[in-house]
Amino acid sequence: MFAAGLSCLSAEMNPRKRYIEMKWGFDVYAGQNAMNLTDIFQKELVLDFPQIYRNIGNGPLSIDVGLNTSVYDFSAVFGGWGAGIRAGISGYGTFSVSNDMVQLLAEGNTLDEEQTTSFSLSSGVFINCDIPFYFKVGKLRFVATPSAFVPMLYIPASNVTVKYTMHSDGSMDLVGSTTANVYSLAAQNFSMQDTTKSVSEMTFDAETIFQSLGVDLSLAVEYPLFKNLDLGGYATVPIIPGRLNKRLSGGTIVSIHADPVLGTALNGSNPFTVTGPDTKPWVVEDTETFYVNRPMRLGAEVAWRPFGGNWFVLHGRVGGVMRNPFGEDFTWNLNYIYPEYKFALQLTGLYVFGLDISTEYTDRVFTHSAGIRLNIRVLELDATVGISSPSFLSSFTPDGVKASISMKMGF
Repeated sequence: MFAAGLSCLSAEMNPRKRYIEMKWGFDVYAGQNAMNLTDIFQKELVLDFPQIYRNIGNGPLSIDVGLNTSVYDFSAVFGGWGAGIRAGISGYGTFSVSNDMVQLLAEGNTLDEEQTTSFSLSSGVFINCDIPFYFKVGKLRFVATPSAFVPMLYIPASNVTVKYTMHSDGSMDLVGSTTANVYSLAAQNFSMQDTTKSVSEMTFDAETIFQSLGVDLSLAVEYPLFKNLDLGGYATVPIIPGRLNKRLSGGTIVSIHADPVLGTALNGSNPFTVTGPDTKPWVVEDTETFYVNRPMRLGAEVAWRPFGGNWFVLHGRVGGVMRNPFGEDFTWNLNYIYPEYKFALQLTGLYVFGLDISTEYTDRVFTHSAGIRLNIRVLELDATVGISSPSFLSSFTPDGVKASISMKMGF
């Protein structure tokens, strides 16, 4: 997920503190660009749509969530040579509402003109197993990490489209439609009428998981240009896509005509005429193989120690990302291609206490964080908290949060 493929950068760019190490940890984020958290967590929630419209600017209203966990992470590295194994779960979800819908709520409508608005949802959940190899060639340090992953759940960008017309006589026509496909390893039919039974019957047998396996490769390299300056590069490229052939599919079309409310209220009639919904049943069905890749990344990194030693280190990373490259739903737009960066200051005192301050744009979310470290050689505890948002300007106010905790043990 949001740092997948980058955690292998653990050569002198980020010096190891132990030869043999076990690690557990997670990071999670949730952000949106509509309201400050201080406005949300009130006794009475007030939706100020004009203010929300000003907050989101020209873009959509966005809500982003993500999770990255390290369930098992073991490595042994001596003199720049070694190997490891790690397993984890990562996932993301994005929901957005088009700008014109928020504008309608904030400023009202235009009469006798058809307007179109939309909602969008996308998500992905992966289980991965990585085997990093550490080696040196001269002064160059490498970390090559082949990874096997299983796409447990994948939702391509799905849209709900609503077309509406507000007439000058006070009536309104509205047509809403949606078609959604949810790909997963579910091996049993899913019934909207009996969800408890059908969910309990979903199975993930070993053969299905093996047939769904995908493979990608991460490579990190760094070079000590000067004693206090390290340069590096990183890349994550897909090798074999994950494969899903079970799809939860369905859709709905509904039309609504509303007569002027005042007139219908006076004569006691129902102002609404509803056609539909014309619903395609939500079922799990066999489908042609849907190919899913984890994000492809390419970028450069630098670590500068202006005063010598590791007590004051400036880190920088700039790169680009392609989400589900070469996948069935990949398109050349900002939903699937976007930049990433991170700039951080790392302070360490007495080799034990540490403070990290960073600003970054990762997985389309801006985050500003501060973290602390406690390292007593055989045990290290790290904790970081930050504020985040899909919008750069909103990221400086508490529109969202990011938190991470990790524990490392070894010698």
